[in-house]
Amino acid sequence: SLRSADREASELSQDVQRREQAIADLSQDLRSVLEYMITVNIRAARAAGGIGGIDSLTEEEFLPNGVRAHLGLGRYGEEHL
Repeated sequence: SLRSADREASELSQDVQRREQAIADLSQDLRSVLEYMITVNIRAARAAGGIGGIDSLTEEEFLPNGVRAHLGLGRYGEEHL
């Protein structure tokens, strides 16, 4: 019946909204973790080598290649970093 179809559509819509929220939450969690890791690496690089500004850091000092490889980020994730 039409009511049953409307109810099912509403439930599916709510499920989509929950999933979209979960994706947004996980995305923010990942961003926070990566920002923390990068911050720690910057501090460690400065402490170890007395380097200056952020412009003098290499990609490896921001997030080591081994970590990048382990994360297996997609094209968007790599470009975002």
